[in-house]
Amino acid sequence: HVALFMESFLDERETGKFLFLNRDCLELFEACSFEGIQEISLNMPSQIKSFRDVTYAKKKQILLDLKREIFVFRKVG
Repeated sequence: HVALFMESFLDERETGKFLFLNRDCLELFEACSFEGIQEISLNMPSQIKSFRDVTYAKKKQILLDLKREIFVFRKVG
């Protein structure tokens, strides 16, 4: 599992592909699909902590809602 502190930087040049800017390392991390994201830890009222049983559309909406938030996600694999 890879845990990265990220500030989201969404790039939809390709459907289903998003780039995340790592604030600490200033490196680009590519998540090929939200299926690779197992958990998300963040401070938000809805307290959604796990992506495991969340639909693709909902995962996308959560990340879009967090465009300016700092969050942690764990990539499966």
